[in-house]
Amino acid sequence: MGAEIKVGIVGCGAIGRDHCRRIMDTVPGARVVAVSDYVKEAADETAKAYDIRSYGNDCDAMIADKEVEAVLIASIDATHHDYV
Repeated sequence: MGAEIKVGIVGCGAIGRDHCRRIMDTVPGARVVAVSDYVKEAADETAKAYDIRSYGNDCDAMIADKEVEAVLIASIDATHHDYV
């Protein structure tokens, strides 16, 4: 297997948490290293549940983080374009 892919997730609602769980549990070679949500408490709770060290409510900073190699956008549909 190749190198591990480090994933960041934008959006920590039900869909974001589900994607986080699925990546951590079922995707070999991938690990969620950062989560972000405009509701900081949602990011805090997701990070705590999945032992993720990088979290907060600054999505742009997470996307710019050099450790994050891939970003999964799980925010509400109307905001997806804001992060592309």
